[in-house]
Amino acid sequence: MGVLLLLLALGSPLGTLGCRCSETDATPLPKPSSARVDIKKKPSVTASPQSASSPFAEPEALLRLPTPAYHTQLAVTSSAIHLYSALGLHTLTQTSPPAFIALPSFSVAALDSSRLIGFGNGAFLEVLLSDPKAHRVLGRTTRAPQLLAQHAGQPVWTTVDANGKTEVLTLAHGQSRSIYAARGTVTSLTTLSGRAYFVEQAPVTEPGKHSWTLLSIALDGGAPSFGPSHAGRTPSTLHTSEQIFYYHGPERNVFRTSRDFAVEQVAARDIICSPLFAVVHADSKGELYCAQLGGVTLVELASSTRQSLPLHPSGPITTLAVGEPGLVYVVDSGREQLEMYLSAPAH
Repeated sequence: MGVLLLLLALGSPLGTLGCRCSETDATPLPKPSSARVDIKKKPSVTASPQSASSPFAEPEALLRLPTPAYHTQLAVTSSAIHLYSALGLHTLTQTSPPAFIALPSFSVAALDSSRLIGFGNGAFLEVLLSDPKAHRVLGRTTRAPQLLAQHAGQPVWTTVDANGKTEVLTLAHGQSRSIYAARGTVTSLTTLSGRAYFVEQAPVTEPGKHSWTLLSIALDGGAPSFGPSHAGRTPSTLHTSEQIFYYHGPERNVFRTSRDFAVEQVAARDIICSPLFAVVHADSKGELYCAQLGGVTLVELASSTRQSLPLHPSGPITTLAVGEPGLVYVVDSGREQLEMYLSAPAH
């Protein structure tokens, strides 16, 4: 039996995880395979020649679940790994057996290191990761969100009004509040330091002519800040880590921009990078993790050097995150099933 480590080791062989479902949920779910996490040990793996210089150990499976891998979300902290999927919320920690809680059906959701906010049945529901059974209604709206993000428990979302116009909204005292009315369509949304960052695609004035702009606005409203306009297809997602990162597929480049849009640079050229995850340090150095068919490429932001990590996934990587435990990623293993893996730090 393999031993899994989080800096760390999985303290027990892969086994069967019982379902810690919500008390209101009477329908048993299939039992996923999983293991307990122990962050006190170092990985005991034998590195292959390809992985000898890798900063990560060989990956091992944490979970195998009968649910699609797409639209999953990960939150990785110093002591836990949280996976949100259509089944609910799975949590692996260093001190307790793996935990699972079924959640209401959310049309959209946003997960960070402390909470999950989801929308369902006309309401925004907050689920604290420290106590997933302690659900709290944050507010209600009659128009279902299309995109949802959050900052420290404050949801921000997009919706389309009766005239077909896109709006960006937040909650104020439990009530919806519009903070931006778009001329075009908002296609990506995230948050950073109390501001919403989003991509607005301009209305098409000529066939085949597309343009878009990166914007930001404070979550409590005010004047928006506009970044430079770009031609072509919009980026599929935005990622924030002290700066804003996005992948421009047609050029196969990853860009990073400062919070005020004053500086925009190419973080990586001629690379497939979807999904992506970035870690930026105080000195602006850091790492960019680019998923592509066949694995993940690690790019050093300061030097632009890159390295292929020896992950050998069995299918497309749909979600990834990096934290103290290591590199965590979700793989679409086919037939509406997912697998979640951990590559612990090699040293």
